[in-house]
Amino acid sequence: MAASIPCKKFKGLIAAPFTPYTKNGDINLSVLDKYVDKLCADGVKSVYVNGTTGEGFSLSVEERKQLAEKWIEAGKNKLEGIILQVGTGNLKTTQELAQHADKIGVDAIATIPTVPLRPRSVDEIVDYLAQVSKAAPNTPLLYYHFEDLTNVSFTMESLLDAVQDKVPTFHGMKFTSYDVYDLTRCLQHSNSKYQVFLSRDEALLSALVLGGVAFVGSTHNFAGRLSNKILDAYRDGDMEKAKTTQLQQHQLTSVLRKYGGDVSAMKAITLLCGFDAGPTRSPFSPLSDDKIAALKKDLEDIGFFKLIE
Repeated sequence: MAASIPCKKFKGLIAAPFTPYTKNGDINLSVLDKYVDKLCADGVKSVYVNGTTGEGFSLSVEERKQLAEKWIEAGKNKLEGIILQVGTGNLKTTQELAQHADKIGVDAIATIPTVPLRPRSVDEIVDYLAQVSKAAPNTPLLYYHFEDLTNVSFTMESLLDAVQDKVPTFHGMKFTSYDVYDLTRCLQHSNSKYQVFLSRDEALLSALVLGGVAFVGSTHNFAGRLSNKILDAYRDGDMEKAKTTQLQQHQLTSVLRKYGGDVSAMKAITLLCGFDAGPTRSPFSPLSDDKIAALKKDLEDIGFFKLIE
């Protein structure tokens, strides 16, 4: 049985944007217009808001609602798609955020499973998705798969097997995993019925070869032009160039991991690229000036700033 509501067909890069903060730690809505313009200039036309990179789990419910509304306002006539991550540690708050998203009109919502009280079976995930769906009956729903974060380790193929017609708004998932076998099975499931967005930038080319068409990523915030070069080379049939560019992205990933590989390091790189998203919120700490200087040198050594011109 097909989903009861249509869903936008996402293509290309989908940024997982940061939440901008002021120096005193309040959310900074005033820079989101500039943020949208930066992403669009880099060829990144869709966003996945209030996820892990956006520190969504460190935000209050009211802050998450304000950010959602501002992203819609800032993205009007500019962004092609807005996905809002509404998942929290409990069903009721997730439903509240889903209901708000349904009211303001995003293109899709996504939810991570509850943690630390996590589902114990695929059937429990399906039941949870069904209850979230009821709170947003007019909005396509995606599952946010991130085993490293949640320790919810069921295969996504088994989730698609189980969901069937039990969640009428369900359309697919954000797939944050290196399991390319499971990814492929999901991409091919039910005659490619579901949208499956790989969210491992280091494996972008692999996902393309396996049939992926849309990709959520944190590095798209500052390296969207580099990632788009991979997409363009693959579409042009130039596999050698696509491979070389993916390996350049791996060099970026290695530098990023050297400095923690987290939001603090990524916000520092974004600042070095000319956009200030502000500090991070506890428990993350921003990089020191000395570390930012060292980070800049390492990025220069791999030619990063030329790669994103």
